[in-house]
Amino acid sequence: MAELEDNAGAVTWNGADYPIWPGSAVRGKDLGAGGFKLRADLRFVVRAGVFPDPGPQLKQKLTYLGEEYRIDTIEKVPGETFIRFECNDPSAAT
Repeated sequence: MAELEDNAGAVTWNGADYPIWPGSAVRGKDLGAGGFKLRADLRFVVRAGVFPDPGPQLKQKLTYLGEEYRIDTIEKVPGETFIRFECNDPSAAT
């Protein structure tokens, strides 16, 4: 995985850039019963050890392609070789 980082994306967290493998980044509107609701989702995977300890935490913010996101889910896989993050618009309800 480390060999692929040169061609992967990057997020900015705590003032520094870190390589990631973006899964999806969505910005748009969803139509619901009360009208349109803004939607901003970012999902990505990062190799364990890329971030300094303790790393990003829930509800912290990071930037991807100039857009700010709030971390809502951090999933460490068995063996902790990589970590999955799910993020949303910082102004969206939690």
